Amino acid sequence: MKIKTSTLCLALFVSLMLFLGSTSAQKNKSSTRKPKSMPAKKVTPTPTPIPTPTPTLAGGYTLIDLASARSVVENAIEHAVKGMSFEKEARDKLEKTNLPPPQQITIWYSAVDFSIQTDQSGLIQTPPNGKSKKWTSKYNETYDVSTKWVGENLERTFNSSRGQRVNTYILSSDGKTLTMKVAAKTQGLLTPSFKHPFKYQLDYRRN
Repeated sequence: MKIKTSTLCLALFVSLMLFLGSTSAQKNKSSTRKPKSMPAKKVTPTPTPIPTPTPTLAGGYTLIDLASARSVVENAIEHAVKGMSFEKEARDKLEKTNLPPPQQITIWYSAVDFSIQTDQSGLIQTPPNGKSKKWTSKYNETYDVSTKWVGENLERTFNSSRGQRVNTYILSSDGKTLTMKVAAKTQGLLTPSFKHPFKYQLDYRRN
């Protein structure tokens, strides 16, 4: 009877140890199991903004209002010559070179030259480095013509022994309107000075 009891106790002890060992192994196995990975969130890329192209002076332009422009030029002429000596001669000279105002202006430029063409003066091309080039007008008058950038504006200068004229071309911020500013002065000992500065500006619409 004692042997049986001892045998039974031993069997129970072995069974208990096997059970504990199995439970421990399962715990170790479950503790080493890799955690479930969460699905990665989709990241929506931020769209790259499209840069707004910078307006360029190159292109063709048409005078917005011919009648108004003519009046502007005529008033500028009268203001400049009124009261000066040789008033009539000075008026005739300015009228000849400024009226009618150009109705069409085309501008383009490259590494080779600056080109500005109008329906009054035709095409005049000058070097891109600001150096002057001889040009003879339809009135057989010779000028040294040069063109250069002044900031974002294009400046063309006509020089002669008797005077100077500067045309400055300015583009509006939206690129739709070209403003041509004109300023002229007399020079030389034999040329009477204007009584007042001769200047005006005209607006052109991009074609």
